[in-house]
Amino acid sequence: MQEIYSFLNQYSFFQKREGYIIHEIQSYGRRSKFRVSYCNENYLVLITTKRVSKYVKRLNLLSSEYRKLIQFRYLSEDENVLVLDYYGSLDGLDLSKISNIITREEEANILNQLFALIQKLHSYQTEYIDFDGKGNSWYEYIKNLLTESLDKSMVYGIIDERKKNFVLKALFCNKDYFDSVSTCFIHADLTIVNVCYSKNLDQVYFIDFDDFMIGDPFYDYSRLMNFASDSVILTKFKERYCPNIDENIIHILYTLRVTLNWYCFICDRNLDYELPTREIELLINKIEHFLSNKFTIA
Repeated sequence: MQEIYSFLNQYSFFQKREGYIIHEIQSYGRRSKFRVSYCNENYLVLITTKRVSKYVKRLNLLSSEYRKLIQFRYLSEDENVLVLDYYGSLDGLDLSKISNIITREEEANILNQLFALIQKLHSYQTEYIDFDGKGNSWYEYIKNLLTESLDKSMVYGIIDERKKNFVLKALFCNKDYFDSVSTCFIHADLTIVNVCYSKNLDQVYFIDFDDFMIGDPFYDYSRLMNFASDSVILTKFKERYCPNIDENIIHILYTLRVTLNWYCFICDRNLDYELPTREIELLINKIEHFLSNKFTIA
């Protein structure tokens, strides 16, 4: 960690915050993303030119108002360091940790705030923007990402050519949905640990806009609902706002892509985590069921 301190100390943002503390974010040892605390402030710090340039490219393609959405604070002149507010001076906990410390009234308020916050985030509507050269439409973007995930998963034997083909067939069958999406600013990594609640301030807030993009607002709901079973709050949110999402083919396709990526990430780094083999099998079965019904009806 000392080399990270030495690196950051070159920059004015950190020189003005003597005594700051660097914290690991991921337990699997990424060396380009950290949380930095100073007094009662908390920042997300991205380092390395490759990672920062991804952000800079996206910001340059958007108007200045979007810098507020991702909580932008500082970009070094050499574009090797980017600082965002992580959660500022808020003192909350993520949704996986609050079930035993909130009242029923607070729970109801959290549900209302969470829905309103997602809606506000998605109110920034704009035409789809190809940030990463993955396709000139939301459909092409998802198709390319899903194809990459399927191809990589074939290397590890969790997917074969037949399964790949019918997953892409299911995607194509829903092309009209993707083509008709009203794209907007999305968080794109709205997980249980990236939604927090401050009991003292009675405030829900999002952190870690590391993967923000212009895309389908349903993508954020889909991502968040994958964690419903891990949180009483999210279970109730699902019942109220997304009651039938588990059988929604768009949700299944989005979830498969994320789950395949996680499977490959574990394998690539030989991490001591349980592989989501069963989850992938269940998603594939649902897609097969969808295709069977689709063409039986036709």
